Amino acid sequence: MPAGGVAAFALAHGLFTLETTALLALPFLLAGVGIGAVEDGPALALKESRGSAFGMLATVRSVATWLPTSSAFSGPLFP
Repeated sequence: MPAGGVAAFALAHGLFTLETTALLALPFLLAGVGIGAVEDGPALALKESRGSAFGMLATVRSVATWLPTSSAFSGPLFP
């Protein structure tokens, strides 16, 4: 199911680029489905490695949150 969540995220972000407000609810719905599918992914891991799976999810999310806000990354994008 995490792969489906990633696909829902990708589709939602693609739909956010459209310049119409008529279909604005669809990307938000897909983003919610993506969040639910991806965050539940570690719960599907084997019981022995479930803690590591949640730790990996937290690591990926923290790097994904930090990277766009770091000045080394965003400085060249927004001079």
